[in-house]
Amino acid sequence: MSEFVETVLDTLKNRYLCFSGRSRRPEFWWFQLFVWAGSFLVLLLAVIPYLGLLIAAAFYLGILLPLLGVAVRRLHDVGKSGWYLILPFVIGFAGGLLFSLGAVVLGQLVQAAGIVAAGYLYYLFVQPGDKGSNVYGPAPAPLQNCGMLEHDEAIRIVLREKYFTFKGRASRAEYWWYTYFNVVLIGMLSQALEAIPAVGTALTGVLYLVLTIPSLALTARRLHDRGLSGWWQALPWVSLLLGAVLLVSAVVTQENTLMNGDQPEGTLGGLLFLAGAVALVVLIVVCALPSKADNRYGSSPYGAAATSAVAAGAVAEVAISDGMTVLEGASASELNNAASDSDVASAEDDAPDRTKPD
Repeated sequence: MSEFVETVLDTLKNRYLCFSGRSRRPEFWWFQLFVWAGSFLVLLLAVIPYLGLLIAAAFYLGILLPLLGVAVRRLHDVGKSGWYLILPFVIGFAGGLLFSLGAVVLGQLVQAAGIVAAGYLYYLFVQPGDKGSNVYGPAPAPLQNCGMLEHDEAIRIVLREKYFTFKGRASRAEYWWYTYFNVVLIGMLSQALEAIPAVGTALTGVLYLVLTIPSLALTARRLHDRGLSGWWQALPWVSLLLGAVLLVSAVVTQENTLMNGDQPEGTLGGLLFLAGAVALVVLIVVCALPSKADNRYGSSPYGAAATSAVAAGAVAEVAISDGMTVLEGASASELNNAASDSDVASAEDDAPDRTKPD
C-alpha cells in the first residue's frame, strides 16, 4: 500500500504539470486506481446538495492535468507520441457529429473505429516500456517486483487456467491486470455491442455472465492472499443490493420518500446502500495491499523462484556484512600482512615455470 501512496503523491507533487519524460506501468496504473477510487467517493458525496457538486468539480479539475501528464509519459515509455492520447476522442467526436447530421450508419462505423482506437490505446498502456533510452528520455527506474506477472499472462491464468478456482491465492498483479482488462476493455466491447439493436443487449448480458465466475474466483483468491476468507467479498454487494431494493420499494410506495423521515424503508435502504459503498471501498483497499507470507490458504503466489532470489539476496547481504565486520575488527598490521601475502601469491602465479623448457 505504501507503493500506491508514494506513487500517487509523487505524481501529484513532483509531476503535476510534467508532460515530458517517461513513466513506468505501475506509476500509470496506480494513478488510474486513485482516480477511479476518488470518482467513486465523489459519487457518494454527490447526495450532499451544492457541497457534493463543488467537491466533484474540485476533484476532477484538480486531477485533469496530472492524469493527462501520466498518460502522455506512459506513451513516451513505449516510444509513442503523447498525441496518440486524443485519437479515440477525435474519432468518437467525428462519429457523433456524423450521427447528429443524419449519417447514422457512417456515424456508427466511425464511432466503432473510435472504440478500436481506444482498445489500441489500452494495449499500449499495458505494454512494458522500451529498454534503455529512447527519443523521449532515459528509461525510468524499475520496481523490485519479485517476478510480477505480465498483463497477457494474468488474463490467461484467470480465464483459462483458474476459471472455476476459488482455492489458493492470487497476487496483486494477477488481480489488478484482470480488473483493468475487465473494466476498460470489456467495458468498451459492451459499449460497441450496445450499438446492435436487441442482439447487442443480449450479447452484453451473456458477456458479463460469463465473466462473473472468474471475477468472483479471482477476488476470493486475492482475499486469501491477505489471509481473509473469500466470503468477505459478498458483504458490499449484499448490502448494496438490499439497500437498492428497499430504496426502490420506498419510491414506489410514496413520492419523495427519500426526503420523508416517516418512511423507514427509505431510511434503512439509504443506510444499507451507503454501508455497501463504504464496504466496497474497503474491499478495493484490501485488494491493493501487498501479499503476505505463506498462510493457511497456501504458499506465496510469487512462487519459489522469487522467494529463492530474495533469500539469496539476503544471504549475500549477510555474507558481505559479516565480511565487513571481520575487516573492521582486524588491525592495520593484520590487513597489511594479508595484502603482502596476497601480492606474493600473485607474483608466484605470474612467474614463469622454469622446470619446463621454453
